Amino acid sequence: MNRDFGVPWGPWGFSSGMGVEDVGRREAIALGIIKPGDVIAPVEREFNDRLSASVRDLDPRILAELQRLTGGTIAGGRLAVRERVADVAAGFGRLAGEMTPVEVPPRNFPVSSRLRGVKDHPLATALENTLTVVDSVQDDGLLGILELRATRNTRNVGSYEYSERTGQPLRMEVSEHSPWPEITLLHEIGHWFDQQVFGGRDGFGSASGRWENMAHLMDKGETAHELRRMIRSERSIEGARRELYPGAIEHLKTLVKPEEIFARGWAEWICNESQHPRLLELLEYANSKTIGGYGLRGSDREKFREIMLNELEWKNWK
Repeated sequence: MNRDFGVPWGPWGFSSGMGVEDVGRREAIALGIIKPGDVIAPVEREFNDRLSASVRDLDPRILAELQRLTGGTIAGGRLAVRERVADVAAGFGRLAGEMTPVEVPPRNFPVSSRLRGVKDHPLATALENTLTVVDSVQDDGLLGILELRATRNTRNVGSYEYSERTGQPLRMEVSEHSPWPEITLLHEIGHWFDQQVFGGRDGFGSASGRWENMAHLMDKGETAHELRRMIRSERSIEGARRELYPGAIEHLKTLVKPEEIFARGWAEWICNESQHPRLLELLEYANSKTIGGYGLRGSDREKFREIMLNELEWKNWK
């Protein structure tokens, strides 16, 4: 027993020589610590798990600054801090349920045929079934071959990279820690489609202006207008009005980029066009948890759909 703290574990007194060692299962059963059928699972926690400190006696000016920087609230002498925006997504649990495949009509160049490495992803089944939905909505036409990689990233749950020298796609990543990996995959495919079909070496068609009518909607539409209003006012209209902390403002400055509005709009469009129940459920979940919302605002949604359908019909990719 630890004489200093009255518990059977360390840290013990300085230079006490006390320590711990593993005990074999047979010995533990013989000592009556566990029973023969017990299954022992490791307890994995961060060193500072549940660490807290009171802010009850802090100078009011310091406390006000802490609240401003963290977006926290004060209750019972505690500062409850919202997670930093970059870490929020991976902090949400996944919704119960499975992503089911759909029937795909004959396609000349299905999106799924251009994406390599999906079968090796830890979430392969969900992602493969999501690709059947994409293939059921549209053909791809001009997409280059691309490698999908899995990550364990908790800050950026998805990414799409292309060569600024050649304009060719390099890689796509979807983190296995994404709370909505199916939506993450759709988002990154949206970037892929935007850059490969309507953009080029100079970037995304929705941002460079190469895709003129779409670029206009992404820059002048209700979605961009609302995000800019939130950035200027540093307030959110999602739920109760609240001041946004600096990290959230930086996050919104990324969301308002035309290519990011397009990727979210394209993911939302696939969900709505397919009416796949699992995707619609995940879309609603992502929208409720994302600062600034996930999809498009107001009339932007119908305008986006009109532009997409016109393009697909003109290219015979519908």
